[in-house]
Amino acid sequence: MVKEPAVTLHLTRIGPSWMDPITNFLENGKLPDDEKEDKALRREAAKYAIIQGQLFKKGLSHPLLKCLHPDQTDYVLREVHEGCCGHHIGGRALVITRFSISEVVVSDNGTQFTNKKFTEFLTGLGIKQKFSSVEHPQTNGQVEAANKVVLLGLKKRLAKKKGAWADELASVL
Repeated sequence: MVKEPAVTLHLTRIGPSWMDPITNFLENGKLPDDEKEDKALRREAAKYAIIQGQLFKKGLSHPLLKCLHPDQTDYVLREVHEGCCGHHIGGRALVITRFSISEVVVSDNGTQFTNKKFTEFLTGLGIKQKFSSVEHPQTNGQVEAANKVVLLGLKKRLAKKKGAWADELASVL
């Protein structure tokens, strides 16, 4: 566990930036005199938090994002691409690691999803299988449309891959 920052910035002069009004409001409650600017600043500041003197942008589906002063951005970008992090993993490989295997597969009661091979395949990956209700036929249509997209994507990828698990899954699909 890293107890100190991996990158330390030492700047002697920092000019004004877009962060100043937000920081001043969050730390000191200082608002602009204009009523429109006041409302806009309150609305924008709700998206940010100050933690240990640093401004961070909050989000529901992502971690806190540290806000950088414009004077810091060039240094940080250079450090990430050329310095200590210069050999970072490429974008495509990085996106593959963001998502994991699904926890649940929801399907209709079609025979291709209720057969033994498909159930064993899901069980082997630790995926729960759930079925949509017969009482709501409109959900079955949505499931079928989603399944078409999933199946097409799987078939395209499996056609390019070789291996026992790919052949087994292709035979199920």
